[in-house]
Amino acid sequence: MSGDHFFGFDVATTVYKRVNGHGIALGLLTPKNMQPGKHPLMIRYHGGFLVTGATLFPGFFARWILQYALKYSAIIVSPDYRLLPESNGLDIMDDLSDLWKWVHRDLNSFVSEVREGIEVDLERILLVGESAGGYLTVQLGLSQESSTIKAIISTSPSLDLRTPHYSTNPPPTLFGFPTLPPMDNYLALMKAGEIVTSADPPTRMPLAISIVQQGKLLDLLGTESRLYPMDQLERINKFPPLFITHGENDSAVPMQGSVNFVEKLKKVLPESQIVLYVHPGVDHGFDRTAEASDQWLQEGLNMITEAWLG
Repeated sequence: MSGDHFFGFDVATTVYKRVNGHGIALGLLTPKNMQPGKHPLMIRYHGGFLVTGATLFPGFFARWILQYALKYSAIIVSPDYRLLPESNGLDIMDDLSDLWKWVHRDLNSFVSEVREGIEVDLERILLVGESAGGYLTVQLGLSQESSTIKAIISTSPSLDLRTPHYSTNPPPTLFGFPTLPPMDNYLALMKAGEIVTSADPPTRMPLAISIVQQGKLLDLLGTESRLYPMDQLERINKFPPLFITHGENDSAVPMQGSVNFVEKLKKVLPESQIVLYVHPGVDHGFDRTAEASDQWLQEGLNMITEAWLG
């Protein structure tokens, strides 16, 4: 973890859940200059193809997200979750649900231990995630009926998973990676019951790339309908305001998936508040060095701020 990356925050970690004795961690970021009182919450999920990544890995934690939180004196909770292929999609969904319960049951007591006089406003929750984390924030928004999820920011998310990109016609290259060997040996050597919940890239990145290139991601995720956001849209009657950003030339997570999701959401819930910004000519992860003041972010952030903070 890079202290410089989170220089405006005090950083703490804890375990929000245990599975077979394995603790699943989260990072807590509280702005150093925040005043005593009640503050809004940002729950941020990291990316990494659901295979790699970690709560406070700085390479995936976009600078503009941190700046946005500091601007509004927001507390950030960034959880780990069980990773593929040792676990499956339903395991990850259970972790999302248990994190949500922990936030409402235990977060304020943990915050009071690390920052005296600070309270989390659980009526003002913003979900944020990039790539696979963007998928998870939308999944959490689709599964939670609570009105305390005020808005969602989803960057380069995997939302239309039944497209050929993820199975029958996987990409030969992903942001410059050549075709990698199949991960069969890795799967054969996995121990029964093994759990992995964090990895700082490049650890496990070749495994993640190989899984996608071999068209195996959905096999490992699972076939249950509730794992697929496009299916979930058919069963909802409300959804929080949503800001999606996506690179036009995304080689890892095709931009068309975000377009398809937004089109279907508008059909299901015509009154939905949605901003979809497609950034021309860029690949996956284009926003990691962006600034919160960048012009292309303003329409979406203005909508999110109004919905989140009023």
